[in-house]
Amino acid sequence: MAQYSVEIRGQQRENRVCQACFLIGEDGHVYEGRGWHIKGDHTGPTWNPISIGITFMGNYIPKCPAPWAGESWDQLYEVIQRWEGYRE
Repeated sequence: MAQYSVEIRGQQRENRVCQACFLIGEDGHVYEGRGWHIKGDHTGPTWNPISIGITFMGNYIPKCPAPWAGESWDQLYEVIQRWEGYRE
């Protein structure tokens, strides 16, 4: 967990903007990027205002995300569905 926390805090400290609203680490933890109330910058001007960007952190070319990262996605998706502005 510390690896991702340090990486995200470093980006924030250097004022590098995270484009996603939420990030899921290989450790299975969900990290807040832009969060709920700041428009994402992940899909362009058409979809950003009406979408939530979620990023899986890591290199998945040689392998798939760990099962616990998928479980974290499932839990995050349940929360998103209860969000006031959610629509499918």
